[in-house]
Amino acid sequence: MLPRVLIALTCWIFLNAQPRSSGAPPKSIFGLYATAAQHDFIRITPANDNKINLTLKLHYANGHTCQLEKEGDWKSDHVLIVTDGLNENEPCKLEASFANGHVTLKDEGQRCAQLYCGTRGKLDAVTLPRKNTHK
Repeated sequence: MLPRVLIALTCWIFLNAQPRSSGAPPKSIFGLYATAAQHDFIRITPANDNKINLTLKLHYANGHTCQLEKEGDWKSDHVLIVTDGLNENEPCKLEASFANGHVTLKDEGQRCAQLYCGTRGKLDAVTLPRKNTHK
């Protein structure tokens, strides 16, 4: 009886000592979010190694656009993409959160827009509705 208890205890210690992941994202986040004419869009797709791919193209005045295709991680309730910023000490941190059939972007410090957008473009507070992919 004692060896079984030790094995069970060892397994419990091992499993609980592992870093806790944020869990898998809900499958409902994946898909296309876009304007009616799909002129502006954000596409969320699964990638390798539990990563999430975010691709976007947004149009602004005078032909300025934001374009991005990066992999991020699921962090409890949003996708987080972190890339180098213009300043070494200020990385680009872009969050995509999901609620009520919409995706909303958060660009902390406007650092991602500096890299991926033209002068009039922005990423922070962009919200697009999910498109129904059924025909």
